Amino acid sequence: AERQKILTSFQNGMIRSGNSTTNLKPLSLVSSAASTNQPKSHRKEFWSKEKAIKELYQYLESYREHNQRPAVWMPQLAELSQEGYSKLFRASSRFEKLPCVSVFSSIRNQNEDIHSIAGLVPFREWRFFESQLQLLVEMRHYFDLHHNGSEEFFPEPLDVLKHGHIRLHELIRIHGGKIHLAQKLDMKFAWELPASESNIDNPPNSNLRWGSFNLNFTIQLLHFIRSQYLVLDPPLSPSIISMPSEKDLLRCGLDELALQVVRYGGYENVARRLGLAYFDGKSQEMEGRTYRGARLLWRERHEDGVLSSTSSKGHASGRKRQGLAWDENLVIEELHAYVKVNMTKRSLPSYVMPRFRHLDEDERGDLRRSISKFGGVKHIRDKAGLISIEEWEKQYEPL
Repeated sequence: AERQKILTSFQNGMIRSGNSTTNLKPLSLVSSAASTNQPKSHRKEFWSKEKAIKELYQYLESYREHNQRPAVWMPQLAELSQEGYSKLFRASSRFEKLPCVSVFSSIRNQNEDIHSIAGLVPFREWRFFESQLQLLVEMRHYFDLHHNGSEEFFPEPLDVLKHGHIRLHELIRIHGGKIHLAQKLDMKFAWELPASESNIDNPPNSNLRWGSFNLNFTIQLLHFIRSQYLVLDPPLSPSIISMPSEKDLLRCGLDELALQVVRYGGYENVARRLGLAYFDGKSQEMEGRTYRGARLLWRERHEDGVLSSTSSKGHASGRKRQGLAWDENLVIEELHAYVKVNMTKRSLPSYVMPRFRHLDEDERGDLRRSISKFGGVKHIRDKAGLISIEEWEKQYEPL
C-alpha cells in the first residue's frame, strides 16, 4: 500500500526532495512507469545525444519555473536521480557512449561531457558562485544581529558557531578560512592580539591587502549577475559566469553600482576578487555548428521525437522549413523569433533590429535577403516594432 501511494504521488508529478515539494513533470518516466503491465521489451526507449539534451533542457526549464534557479546551470547528476529522473540520469552518465541520430547535429564523434555540448555552466562553477553569494548574505545578517551592522572586523569563527550560525561557519571554512576572507573583504582580524602578545598561533595582521571593499556592494552586484542569468536560455557560448560590463549596468539603470565598481578597483579587479570571468571568452566559445545544434534542440525541447534527417535538413542552417513562401508577415515572424534567441548572446535586448552581419554570422542569409526584398531594413524594423542598435545605445550613453 505504501509503495502504491508513492507511485501514485510520482505519477501526479509531485517529486519530494528533503522537506521541499516541487511540481516537476517526470517527462517520459510517467508513461513508462504507468505501463508496468506491458512486456519489458515494449517499455525500452531509445536514447540519443539529442534526446538526452532535449530532456535535460526540459528539466531545467521546469526547475527554473518552480525553484528560481537559472536554466543555464548544469545540475549535479545525482540531483536528476533524486528528483525522479532516473532515465535522464543514466543517459547523462553515459552521454559519451550515446549515438547521434540527426544529420544537423555537430556533436558526432566528440567525447565531451553533456554540459559542454548543451552549453551549460558546469556544476562546480555555479555552485561556487551561489555559495559565495550565500556566504555574503549570511555574513551581512550576522553583522546586523551581533555587530550593529558594522563590518570593520571579520568575526571569529568560534564566536559564529557559539551564536548558532552553523551554516555561516561552514561557508567560511569552504571559502578559504577567516584570514583569507578577512583580507579579501578588507576587514580587520577580530582575533588579533597586540604585537607584544602575538605568537605563532596568533599571527599579527598581514601586510597583504586586496584594496577597499564593501559587503553591500558585493551582494548587490552578485544578485544582479544572478538575475541576468536567470532569464537566459541555453545554450551559452561561452558557458561561463562573467563580470558584467559598464554598459550592462548602465542599461539596467544601476549607475551607482557602476561607479562603485570603479571605486573598488575597476571591473577586472572586482571580477578577480569574486571569481568571475573577465575576458571576451572567445577562447572558450562553442564551435559554431555545436552551438546551432544545441540552440535548435532548446527550441524543440517539448517535441517527442528528434527530427529525422529529411525533415530537419532545412533547419540545419537555421532556415525556415521548406514549403513556406516568404511574405512580409513571415519575415516579421521569423525576425521576432530570431531576435528573441540570438540577441541575448550579444548583450543586446530582444527589441533591437539585428544588423545584416549578425544574420550572416548565424547563417540566416535567407532572412537577410527577404528583409531587403520586402521593403528594406527601416520598413521591416518599423513593422516589427523594433529599434536600431544605434538608437538603443544612445539611451544608455553616460552623460
